[in-house]
Amino acid sequence: PWDEVYATLAAIGFKGGLAMESFINMPPEVSYGLSIWRPVAKDEAEVMGNGLPFLRNKARQYGLI
Repeated sequence: PWDEVYATLAAIGFKGGLAMESFINMPPEVSYGLSIWRPVAKDEAEVMGNGLPFLRNKARQYGLI
């Protein structure tokens, strides 16, 4: 779905800021409420090392940054 998200932002001429929110370490009651049943990454470094470059590349691909 990432291509659809970024294509839509580009199509409407979005020029605002982009942010990434990740959930790494959270109490069980929070993960249950968010329907997260497995670790999404081993630590913050993995998210920043893999997730952030992926999202930046998509933003560049669609001319958002």
